[in-house]
Amino acid sequence: MRIGGVPEGYPDVDTSQQPSDVPSERLAALQTRRMPGLGRLLYEAFGVIRDRYFARLAERGYTGIGLTHTRVLRHMDLLGSTLSEIAERSGISRQAVAKAARELEQAGYLRIVDSTNDARAKSVTITDKGADLYEVIIDTLDVGERELERALGRETIRLLQRAVEGIVTAELPPARDP
Repeated sequence: MRIGGVPEGYPDVDTSQQPSDVPSERLAALQTRRMPGLGRLLYEAFGVIRDRYFARLAERGYTGIGLTHTRVLRHMDLLGSTLSEIAERSGISRQAVAKAARELEQAGYLRIVDSTNDARAKSVTITDKGADLYEVIIDTLDVGERELERALGRETIRLLQRAVEGIVTAELPPARDP
């Protein structure tokens, strides 16, 4: 990525082959202005980390695991949670949580049973195979963080972590149209 300009892969506006009725000067200004804002950089950084994470899981033999699966695992109590609790904690719809949990159950990582507290609810618990996966996930995340520390320096990672935690926990006013 070229910091301070248009990222690699986003070519400058070519006015010789402009299919739009928008003036080329306006397109060029929009092209430059849209990158690389903080949100976009955080999103792209997440993508780099995510892709490396799932590649490492695949190297360890966990090829069917996706982002929703890991979010379900991350947001469930290891001693058991209902699908609704996981959905609420993760911000994923109950239907998506139920689908991912069924897939994890079919793979042998979770067990889904009727809740003892609510006849309408399903309770999710981790299996021994699921605990193995959970350990691999934790190890994989640790490896990724160590790689980032080696690449960027421990202090940079600590500052980045504090800054992102600040964004997550900031009490911002409600979003409004600009």
